[in-house]
Amino acid sequence: SDGEVYVLDGGNARVQVFDREGKFLRKFGNEGRGPGEFRSPAGLALEGGTRLYVGDRGNNRIQVFTLLLTPSVPAEVAAQPKMNEVQLSWKPNPESILEHYKIYRADAPNAEFRFLASTAEPFFVDRGLPSNRAYHYRVSGQAREGNESALSKTVSAVTPRLVPTSPKKMRIDASEKQITLSWMPNLEPFVDHYRVYRTRQVGTGFEQVGKIDRPLFVDGALADEALYYYQVTAVGKEGDESPPGEVVFVTTPRASLTAPPVEIVRIEMREIFASAYKHYESHPLGKVVLRNNTDSPFPPAMLTFSIKDYMDFPTEIAVLEVGPKQESDLLIKPVFNNRILEVTENTPLQSEAALTFYIAGEAKTVKRNFPVTLYERHAMTWDQKIRIGAFVTPKDTPVADFARSVIQPYVDAYPNLHPSLVYARTLYAALGVYGLSYIVDPTSPFQEFSEKAGAVDYVQYPRDTLARKSGDCDDLSILFLAALENIGISTALVDVPGHVFVMFNTGLAEADRQSLGFPDSLLVIHRGTVWVPVEMTMVGSTFTRAWQKGAEEYRDWLAKGKVEIIEVQKAWEQFSPVTLPPTEMRQLKVKQEDIEAKFKDELETLGRQRLTNLSAGYLAALKKTPDDATALAQLGILYGENGMYPEALEQFQKLLAVDKQNAMALNNIGNIYLLQERLDDARQAYEASLKAEPRDTGTMVNLVRVHVRAGRKDEARKVFREAVAEDPRVLRRYGDLAAELGVTK
Repeated sequence: SDGEVYVLDGGNARVQVFDREGKFLRKFGNEGRGPGEFRSPAGLALEGGTRLYVGDRGNNRIQVFTLLLTPSVPAEVAAQPKMNEVQLSWKPNPESILEHYKIYRADAPNAEFRFLASTAEPFFVDRGLPSNRAYHYRVSGQAREGNESALSKTVSAVTPRLVPTSPKKMRIDASEKQITLSWMPNLEPFVDHYRVYRTRQVGTGFEQVGKIDRPLFVDGALADEALYYYQVTAVGKEGDESPPGEVVFVTTPRASLTAPPVEIVRIEMREIFASAYKHYESHPLGKVVLRNNTDSPFPPAMLTFSIKDYMDFPTEIAVLEVGPKQESDLLIKPVFNNRILEVTENTPLQSEAALTFYIAGEAKTVKRNFPVTLYERHAMTWDQKIRIGAFVTPKDTPVADFARSVIQPYVDAYPNLHPSLVYARTLYAALGVYGLSYIVDPTSPFQEFSEKAGAVDYVQYPRDTLARKSGDCDDLSILFLAALENIGISTALVDVPGHVFVMFNTGLAEADRQSLGFPDSLLVIHRGTVWVPVEMTMVGSTFTRAWQKGAEEYRDWLAKGKVEIIEVQKAWEQFSPVTLPPTEMRQLKVKQEDIEAKFKDELETLGRQRLTNLSAGYLAALKKTPDDATALAQLGILYGENGMYPEALEQFQKLLAVDKQNAMALNNIGNIYLLQERLDDARQAYEASLKAEPRDTGTMVNLVRVHVRAGRKDEARKVFREAVAEDPRVLRRYGDLAAELGVTK
C-alpha cells in the first residue's frame, strides 16, 4: 500500500510493515482474543489501500483494520498572480490513499492560516480578489479515512493593479460648434469607463469634460474657429486610471451666417461587429437625425449611408417629408459585403451620411462623416447572449464533414438507446479522440469577459477550434453545438455565472421522459421537452462523466436562480450563422474503432443502465401482479430492444398465456424471429397476429418483409397491396418496399 509491504507473521501473531527496500517500519498485533489480537492468523488482504483484512482461524473471525495513513507534504507549491485571482499549483502526491488537498490562506506571512477550500486536483484558483493585495498560501494533503499531512511551505503572491492601457488610435473631427472624438476601445475586461480631458492651451493643463462608457465623445457648444486639445484615459473598475493617450487637436470651423434649410443634426451609431454583419440588414445599426430649419414642410429627399470598402452599395432611405422646425429620425440598416469578414484586427472606420434634396429644380447635397469601430469577426460582447448564433456554423464544410463522417457508422447501431444520446456521445467522444482540450485563453478568459456585459470577448468559430485543437469553455461549447445542429439535433447554450456549457434536445415530450431510461436528475425539462446537459470542458473524458457534470451544474445554478438558456435556433432568428470564406483545411476523420478503443463499452454500459432503470418498475409490477399484461408487454419490448431475445420471448409467451389472441405479443414474437432469421416462425407469428387484428398495416408490412427475405415476392406483393388498400399512406411510408415490389398504387 503506497510503498509499504504488509507481512503476516503468523508464528508471532502479528503483522509487520516494511518499505519496498525491505526496511522494517513498524508492527502491530499480539496473541489473544481481544481487538487487534490473534490466535492463529492465516491470511491477510488489502482493499483500496486503507482497509486490511486479517483472517484468524484460532478466533474464528476476520478482523478489519482501517489504516490511518498520512500523505506526504505537497511539494513544489507555486502561486501565480493574475487579474483578481491567484493560481496555485503543486506537484501531485504519489499516494493512492490521497482523497484531496486542503488550501489555507493568510493575509500576512505571520498571520493565522485559515482553511480556504479543498480540491482533488493539484491546482486551485483563488478568485474574486481585490487588486494590489498580498496573499499567502499553504497546502496539505488529506488521506482517505486517514490523516492530514503537515502544511507545505508558504508561497505568496500580490494581485496586480488593474491599470488599463492608454486608449489608442485617437481620431478627431470638427464640425460646426462641435468636435467628435473616437478611439479604439480598450480590450481589458476590467475597464469601467473613459475620461475625456480638454484644454485650449497645453501649457495650462487639461480639465475633465466628460465621463463615458463608449469610445466616442461629442463635445458641443464650442466656439467658432477655436483650437481645442484633447486627451483620453481609461479607468478600471477599482478606480485605477491609465496614462493619458496621445494629445489630439483640431480647430472648429466658422459657423455659417444662415442655417441651411435642412441639415444632418447628428449621427448615432453603434460599434460594428463583423460576426453580426447579417444582423444589421434587419436591425438598425444606428440612426441619422435630420432637422428642417424652415417654416414649411420640407419636400421629399433621399438619404444615403455608406462605409467605404465594406458596402457594395449605399443604404438609401427615402425622406418623404419633414415638418417645419421638426426633426426626423432615420434608422440605418446597412448591407455589408463579405469583405467585412476578412478584417483581422479591430479597425476605426469613417461612415458617411449624404442628404440630397432639390431647391428650385437644382440638386443640393449635404454630407456628414461619423467615426465607427469595426470589430474583427471573432469579437463579440455578452450583453446579448443570442449573438452566439453567428458563431454556430453547422454548414461550414470542416464541421459538416467531421460530424457526418463520425456519425455514419452509428446510425441505427444502438436501437436500445435514444438516437440523440448515441449521436451526442459519438461526437463528444470523437472530439476527445481527435485531441481536443480545454485551455483558458489568457487574453480573453470567458469568466472575466462574461461578467462585464460590454467587454469585447474573442470567440473562436468551430473551424478555428478544430484547427487549434483547444479552446475556452465557450469555444468548445460552440463547436459541439454546431456539430449537433449539423446532424439535426436542436441545441442550447446554458449560461451560468462565469461559465457556459451545452444541452441538446432529445425531442421527447416531458410526459414521455421515462422512455429515455435515465433519472430525472440527469435531465432538463425545457419548454415541454427533455434536454440533456453536457459539460464540454471535460472533453477527453467519457461522455457519461460530462453528462453527469453538466446535470450537476445545472441543478446547482438553477437552485440559485442563475441559469439562462440560449436556444441556438432562436438565436439564429436575429444572428444568422456567418458565411465563412472557403478553407483549405483538410477533412478531419476519426474512426469508430479508435472511439470505441478509447471509450470501451460506454454505449453498452449506458444501454445496461437504461435497461436496469426501465425494467425495475415492470419487474416490481410483475412481482405484485404476475399476469400484468402491460408490464409483460413493456418488459418484452425492452428486452428485445437490448438484444435479449430469449428473455423477450419469455415475456411475450407469458402474455399469450394470459391473452391467447394478443396481437401485439404475436407481432413482437414475429419481430424477434425475424431478427434471428427464423423466417418461417416469423411468418406464422405475423399471420397469427393478423388473425387477431386483420387491419393492422404495421403487421402486414412485417409479413411482407418476411416474404421478401424468403424470396416469395408474389406473396409479398399481394400482402403489400392489401396494406395499401387499408391505408394509402403505407405506399409513401414504405417507399423502399413499394419500389422493390413494383407497387405504385
